[in-house]
Amino acid sequence: MIRRESDIAATQRNLTRNTKYVFKSQPGSLYALFAGYMWLKMNLKVSQNFLEFHSLKVILDDIANGTREDIPEFRQYVNKFKSCGYEVIGYVRKSHDNEDKDTRIRLLQSMIDKLFERLLVDKIYVSPMSHAGESFSSRDVKYDKTVLRKLNKAEGTTQDLLSYVNIAKKICLVGVDFGGITTNCDDLRNLLSQNKSIKKIVIDRSPFGKSINIYDRDQMLDGSQDISEFNCRKGPAQRSK
Repeated sequence: MIRRESDIAATQRNLTRNTKYVFKSQPGSLYALFAGYMWLKMNLKVSQNFLEFHSLKVILDDIANGTREDIPEFRQYVNKFKSCGYEVIGYVRKSHDNEDKDTRIRLLQSMIDKLFERLLVDKIYVSPMSHAGESFSSRDVKYDKTVLRKLNKAEGTTQDLLSYVNIAKKICLVGVDFGGITTNCDDLRNLLSQNKSIKKIVIDRSPFGKSINIYDRDQMLDGSQDISEFNCRKGPAQRSK
């Protein structure tokens, strides 16, 4: 856990100064002793929560600034999600390109493996062939089932994902780049409105040397968090082959 020494020292000084004041007000009083004990206990808890929150904020600031490519701290953040009851679900999508089936399978498998390795997802759903702006409801209604059968650790398609989010409680959905989820902002809002279990969306752009973006469901829906970046793709993102 990251802790700033200056913050810890300041907290300790405040606790010491205020505790001395409590005891000085009524020296020798049992009431003062009890009041001081309760005050100290309460503020130690508050201070601990503050330090944990500050630690998490430092992690997120570093990720947002793109300063941590290997992101071990982000894995710590993912584990905090999981400890709060979240399922971290990966989603991998491949566009209608001209590569042969074996190449498509290899590229999809590479994305699957990287999501498991880098972001500690619990499971992954796949769209073997769909457009970035295509609605979720229309993806993978028809698809080449042999592609899915040859993928390791793939739970199912987009349609299986939509079925799963209906019974899940708290999901953090993770995709590789914005286009890996969608470039259709209206359909993204529709997805969130219809599926309250999707609480967070994480966009991993670190494979392209960029930052990781974290979005909150409520803030995306009420407009306090800008989602226009999803509608950003001018062409296919260049991934390693």
